[in-house]
Amino acid sequence: MVITIRIILENFLRVCIQKVETVLHSIKWDDRGLAIAIAQNVDTGAILMQGFLNREAVATTVSSRKATFYSRSRSMLWTKGETSNNFINVHDIFLDCVDCLMLLLLVPVLLLMPVMVPVLLLMPLLTCYYTPVFDLLENQQVLSI
Repeated sequence: MVITIRIILENFLRVCIQKVETVLHSIKWDDRGLAIAIAQNVDTGAILMQGFLNREAVATTVSSRKATFYSRSRSMLWTKGETSNNFINVHDIFLDCVDCLMLLLLVPVLLLMPVMVPVLLLMPLLTCYYTPVFDLLENQQVLSI
């Protein structure tokens, strides 16, 4: 019985790996072996961040269902939330029409802090895009080109 369950699990794992390999082969990687990923909140549609993925980051993201990116500055993988515990669970992943950009539909998991924090302080955690450029341009006295 134990051997049968082990064989079933090994076959299942083999099939999963083959499916991930199929996805990895369909992506058009840049000359550094990277692809751009846009992280979007599945519930609100808000763009959370943009990052880079290599083959290992995609495989890790698919297998763990946690958003894992490749840091170009540190040359290593990092999983969103590994230091803050504010993980981002992956709901789905889409490739764009030319297979070089991935859209990760994510479900942010924000842990409640012991002390209540005003919502404005949490904004940077919710999205990296909170500075409207046209508002900045309107509020400048002199535009320098």
